[in-house]
Amino acid sequence: MDPSLVILDEPDSGVDVVALNNIGDIIKDFKEKETGVLLITHSEQILDLADRAALLCQGAIYKHGNPREISDYFKYECVACEDEDYTRHQKKGDKKDG
Repeated sequence: MDPSLVILDEPDSGVDVVALNNIGDIIKDFKEKETGVLLITHSEQILDLADRAALLCQGAIYKHGNPREISDYFKYECVACEDEDYTRHQKKGDKKDG
């Protein structure tokens, strides 16, 4: 079976270190076969396997780009989106990536 896309939702959830390494190898194998891989994760280790990343807020893509930049934004600049007006959380001069 050669899928064109695989979707992995929290593939590292509840697994041990050995299994986590195996998951990383499987993701790399898919990429080598040019299979699209959509990862849904909060894991830095899984994020390191990504070519691009997106930050979702209120069901919409709020920011996208380099995985490290998105991770750093989430860790150091992002605030909880507890209301529907998530644009108010942007820094002055920071524009939503479209």
